[in-house]
Amino acid sequence: MAEKDMFAMIVERFGEPQNARRLAPDEAARYRGRVPEALITFWVEHGWGSYRDGYFWICDPVRFDPLVRTIFTGDPELRPEDISMVAYTGEGETALMWHREKYGMTAFPHSSELGVGYATDEPIDTETNIKYSQNFLAGALLYGILQDEDEDFYDMKQILGSLSDGEVYGYVPARQLGGSEDDRQRVRVPEYFDIIAQLTPYRLVEQTSPEPGYPYGRFRDVRQIGRPR
Repeated sequence: MAEKDMFAMIVERFGEPQNARRLAPDEAARYRGRVPEALITFWVEHGWGSYRDGYFWICDPVRFDPLVRTIFTGDPELRPEDISMVAYTGEGETALMWHREKYGMTAFPHSSELGVGYATDEPIDTETNIKYSQNFLAGALLYGILQDEDEDFYDMKQILGSLSDGEVYGYVPARQLGGSEDDRQRVRVPEYFDIIAQLTPYRLVEQTSPEPGYPYGRFRDVRQIGRPR
C-alpha cells in the first residue's frame, strides 16, 4: 500500500490555512535542503497561515532562525544550521521543528524540553516493510498536532480574545520565572519563544517504550541542549 499524502490530508480535512501568505515559487530554492520537498510545495500552493481559529500555525522557518540558534548553538550533536521550525500551537505549548536528516522534533517552550523522533531508527511501514519517506514523516508531524483537541486554547480565546497573526497565548512572567495560569497574555512570536529560551536551557527528552501504567511510554530526561551555561 502506498503511503498517504499527509499534506493532502491536512487540506482535505481542515481546508486552506487562514490568513495565508504563500511562498513565491522563485523563492522556494532558498528552503530546499532544509525541509522536505512536500512541505515547500505546501507553502507554495497553500501558504503559511493558521488553522482552527488560531490553534495551529504553519510558519516561515526564517522568522524563527534566531530562536533555533538560541536553543542549539554550541550543541555537540544538534546543530542549528540543520534545524528549521515549521509550526507551533496558539497556546504556545508546542513548537514543531524539522531536522534535515529526516526526523521531526517537538519542542515544549513552557517546560524547556525537546523531544526528538526518528534520530537513529527511521520508522517502517509494517505493511510494506519500507521506510517512510521524508515527505510522509514531515506531514505526519504536522497532522498529529493539528488534529489534537486542546481545551486550554479555547478557554484562553474566550478570556483574551482571538489571536492575531504572530501571536500566542503566553505567560508574563514566563513559566520559568513562576508564571501561572493567571498570568496568560497575548504575546508576540518569535520574540516570546526566544526570550523564554534564553531564561532556561532546553533539556533533551526521549519517549520510552510502553510499560504498565504508561501505555504510550513516558518522557525520560537525557541531557541539556546547547552550550553549557
